[in-house]
Formats: sequence, structure tokens, C-alpha cells
Amino acid sequence: MIYFLIHFGHLLLLIALAGREGHPAGAAYLAILVLIAWLSLVIVFNPWRRDYFEPLKMSCGLYGLSFGTGPLLLGPAGAYDMWFYGINPTDEFFTNGAAICFFGLLAMLAGYISTPPKRWIQSDVSHVTTASVPNRRMFWGGVAIGLIGLLSYVILVTQSGGVQYFLAYSGGRATIFEGVYGGFYWGTYFMVAGISIAGAVLVRRHPVVTLMMGVVTGAMFALLQGRAAAIVPVLVCVVLVNYGFRKIRFRSLVSASMVLLLFASFLGAYRSAEKNVVGKDAITVASNFLDNVYENFTLTFATDIERLDIFLVTYRYIEQGGDEMEGETLIGWLSPVNRQFFGGGDELQTAGPFLFQLLNPHAIDARAGAQPSLPGELYLNFALPGMLIGLFVYGALLKCVGRLVNKV
Repeated sequence: MIYFLIHFGHLLLLIALAGREGHPAGAAYLAILVLIAWLSLVIVFNPWRRDYFEPLKMSCGLYGLSFGTGPLLLGPAGAYDMWFYGINPTDEFFTNGAAICFFGLLAMLAGYISTPPKRWIQSDVSHVTTASVPNRRMFWGGVAIGLIGLLSYVILVTQSGGVQYFLAYSGGRATIFEGVYGGFYWGTYFMVAGISIAGAVLVRRHPVVTLMMGVVTGAMFALLQGRAAAIVPVLVCVVLVNYGFRKIRFRSLVSASMVLLLFASFLGAYRSAEKNVVGKDAITVASNFLDNVYENFTLTFATDIERLDIFLVTYRYIEQGGDEMEGETLIGWLSPVNRQFFGGGDELQTAGPFLFQLLNPHAIDARAGAQPSLPGELYLNFALPGMLIGLFVYGALLKCVGRLVNKV
């Protein structure tokens, strides 16, 4: 009964959001957004599988926020008033874009459902048994991988100008890893891999230590001023605690999410602030952030979670005859590694700067990025068929990862 009330109340809330004035398109477009958001929450909240960290649930939850709830919240605020959509874009344009995103969700679910489990596995797990795993070798292997990441981090920071350089840094973050020492930026992610492996061994007896590893690693990434990169290590360790020590309650999950959102919002506000003002009067800067906390929350949500606006850019680009990238942007992140260690040129295009250049054609050598999301990047590279196939495969991978998690 409680789940029925949750989903019925959620549906009413979505309908109320859809009924506000100022949305860029009409009833069909809004109905699709409501359906995406509602179906995603049905998958997240159900009486049969209560593990909120299950890969499918996390993916569907983010998908619903990005392509359903987010557009319903931000549409009336002018989030879709982009010149790139054309002069007076039609309802059909927005409806078709939303419909493609809905079919993408269905493709992901189809991939998940069509991958049969070898045996029924109860996903409502509160503890993990690792008796069959050579814990000592696994732990020290994780430490070794983490040290590679730490060494990459130290080289990147020291050779790029030191801590003070990054504290005063105001440029596009992409310039960090596209510079001379860009290959080491990707090496820093070995730290995340290291704490994931070592934390899987530690968490059963030392959950606090595991969480602290995530927090410290996140703080180190915060120096590079990337919100997602700073949150990922913390989220990894929270997942480890959920599976390896004690199942995290929904209330605690919501509280932790709000704390992470607050942290991400502050990091974004710091990144866009005048650094000389921060250095002279940090208290005033922090006070101004708290006074405008709702606006900062909204900006973070619009920048890092809502994704329909940029997806529509990729849809418009392909619709107008733009060349498909044919997988180039999916491997574009290898360019700094190629240049750093093999002397190659920066020839591969990445989706973020490419889309930013579309939206800002007068920008010279754009290094900022407009994040397209997985559906958007697949559509940019392979159009609709490739996007649906890619999300189908992604759904199958979610099933495999969920099976692996429950076997550990």
C-alpha cells in the first residue's frame, strides 16, 4: 500500500509540474517527460527489490532526473531557450527529442531484462562474504594501484604550478588534462580504483576508515574543481559500506545526497568566484553562498544532472545533417595519454568541447564542455540506431554488474 501511495503522489506531483506555464512544448512532450520520471521512480521504489544501490536502480534514478523530472522543473525557467534549436522551434522538435529519450530508457530496460540470471539471487543483501578471496593480496594490490594514482596526482599538481595554481584556477577544467601533463590527470583515477579494491577488504571491519578514504580522495579531487570527480570517490565508499558492512537506510541516503549536493554546489560557486576576493574575504564569500543556497542548488542541478537540453543539441545537430562522430568522442579521452606518453597530437574530438563550440561558434579554441550524457553521446556518434543498441548493451552490463556484486 505504501508503494502505491508513493507512486500515486509522485504522479500527481509530476502532473502539477507539467501544468505550469512556460514549458517549451505542449501536452505530448510533457506527457513523455512525466512518463520517463514516473517509470524511473517505479523501478527505484518497489517492494520486491529494496537495494537502492542496485546498478539498475541508480541508473534509472539518474535517468529519470536527467530526462524527466529535471526538464519539468527547469523548463519554465527558460532552460530550453537556446538559439541552436532554431527560430521558434516547433512542438514536434521537443516531442521527438523527448520520445527518443523515452525509447532509450526502454532499450536500457530491455537489455537488462533480456540478460537472464544464471540463478535467482536475492539482491536484498546486508553483508558480503569474502572468504574465498585472498584478502591480503587483494588489499595490497589495491594499495599499489592507489599509489600509482597518487603519484600521478602529485606529478600533475606539482608540475602544473602547485596547489596555489589550482586554488587560483578559473579556466575551463578541460585545460588541466589537455595541457602538457594531461596524461597524468587520467592517472589520478587509479586512486579511485585503489580505494575501491582496498576498501572492499577493509569495509567489513573498518567502515569508518573506508569512508574516510573516500572523503580524503574526494577532497584531493576537489582541488581540481571538478564536482563529479570530487563526489565519485565518496559515492564508491558509501556503496562499499552498504554492501560490505550494513545496509544504508533510505533516510540516511537522502541526507548524504543532500550533503553531497551542497558540497558540489559550493565547489561550483568557488570555481566561478573571483579568486582574489576569496583569498581576501573567504567568510563573506561563504556567507553569500549560503544566502543564495537555493540558486546554487538549482545551478548545480541544471549543470550536472539535467541533460535533456544538451541532448536536444545533439538531436538538432544530427537532424540538420551534421556528420556523425562514429565513435571518435567515445575514445577522445585517450588524446592526452597519447600525447603525454607516445608523442601523438591532440587529434581526437571530445563531445563536451565539440558541443560547446556548436553553442558558441565565436569561441576560439573552446576548452569548456557541454556534457551530453550517455544517450546524447551515443546519438552524436551513431544517431538513433546506435543509441538504442548502445543503451541496450548498457542495460545488459548493468545486469552483469549487479550479478557480480551479489556474488562477491
